[in-house]
Amino acid sequence: MRDIQPFVVADLSAEEHAMALRWAARSGVVCTNDMPLRALLTGRAARDA
Repeated sequence: MRDIQPFVVADLSAEEHAMALRWAARSGVVCTNDMPLRALLTGRAARDA
């Protein structure tokens, strides 16, 4: 798997954490670290919402 380690940052119960991982497995997005940061800095996230 090329040393890719998926992670989710959240403050959830164990049940909610498991549900979030199941959801992410179906609709998650693979991206590099700079992609979300660039979107936040350029305001793209706000415009696309």
